[in-house]
Amino acid sequence: MAKRKKKGDIGTVVKGVSECGEEPDWGPLENVLPWHACNGFMWMYEVELETGTRLQVYKHGTTRGNLHLSAKGEAYSYVWDPDEEREFDPDAPREYRRVELHRMIAAVLGTPVYPAVQADEIHYYANGRSNVPATGISIDGEIGGFDEVDQPT
Repeated sequence: MAKRKKKGDIGTVVKGVSECGEEPDWGPLENVLPWHACNGFMWMYEVELETGTRLQVYKHGTTRGNLHLSAKGEAYSYVWDPDEEREFDPDAPREYRRVELHRMIAAVLGTPVYPAVQADEIHYYANGRSNVPATGISIDGEIGGFDEVDQPT
């Protein structure tokens, strides 16, 4: 017999209402990312879920992806409804799906680029083994890939 999902389990969908917060709450973001990686984000608004959980919504300035985080470090993804654009009501509840934190971070930031690994990849690509550069967002918040000095000739 399959285990029944409880509210808050990975994959469950709950409704929530967006609210303009009084002041940004950086705590949830700072609890899941190193402080230097938080610099690329801007706080957008809050969402109150029907369960009473409050989400803080952060947008990454480069990738434009959103992180919806609870104070406990739980991640949620907005469930897009294609019919919503035709019947948009700003006060209507929206749906949010509980997702694994590491998957949400990867979706927003891209595959992590670690400097030592990136150096090995640059050497590998520069020696003609591939013409595809390394990509992603580094743990330092920079966009990965070749820079002018490391471009293969």
